[in-house]
Amino acid sequence: MTIMQNSQSSKAARDAYRKVRIQRNLARAAKAADDLPVAILADIVDASDNLLNGPIIKNAGVAKLSVPIWGDTGTIVGDDQVFRLFIAPGHIDDPDDAAFGEPIVTRDLTFPFADTWDPDFELPLNKIQPNGLYTLKHEVFLHNQQTAQSPLVKFTTDITAPGELTVPPEPKAMTFAITEVDDANSGNVSGVIPDYPDKASKDKYAYWFAKDPLPDDPSTLPPVTGLADVPDNRTVVIPKTYIDAQGDGITMAVQRDLTPNFRRILQKW
Repeated sequence: MTIMQNSQSSKAARDAYRKVRIQRNLARAAKAADDLPVAILADIVDASDNLLNGPIIKNAGVAKLSVPIWGDTGTIVGDDQVFRLFIAPGHIDDPDDAAFGEPIVTRDLTFPFADTWDPDFELPLNKIQPNGLYTLKHEVFLHNQQTAQSPLVKFTTDITAPGELTVPPEPKAMTFAITEVDDANSGNVSGVIPDYPDKASKDKYAYWFAKDPLPDDPSTLPPVTGLADVPDNRTVVIPKTYIDAQGDGITMAVQRDLTPNFRRILQKW
């Protein structure tokens, strides 16, 4: 009788604990996730509009930022969370905009981890150029199946006018009349080098037509050709054989060096 009573008591205790845990988990899941703290960018020139120092990014090869730890990191040992960091070109207002694409950083976390959280992150030059508009966000898939999102951080990296942070200023990206390349037009692809101050005869240029994804250090890629005189009409014809060799996908065209803004071109065969 005593053994049976002890077994029944143990089962009742386990059932009661299971019920309490289920109720607690349901309550946690029903609670809306709190917003995450905003990410902090380093090398800000002007805090009023989040202007970043482009030359520092260029020289360092990365843009640095800090993501503070958030409040709800879990309650029970073993609670899992997933941290994701996203960046998109342009200034974006919708956190669900498709421009964010896939996360550039993912961290799997297990409670407790707040005391060992490393807030420092680096954005390589294949994700952020020293001249352009960007929007940053991060999110955490919480242990209670909720997704918490940070405020959007809109910022501008500046290496050309109006900042004129380098002498001479870095060039802007070539402009293209087309945004898609296929068999019908791959022999007629050309870009125009934007007009620039202090033009002189015998100015030289080099350019790249590289396949996405770019390496972390795009400066390791070879140019399409060696240095050549800038044409009077500043028009650069991309060789058909070079374009065809790239195959399907996204290519990026830049001139002079690999750190100004690039132009994305979709190739389809």
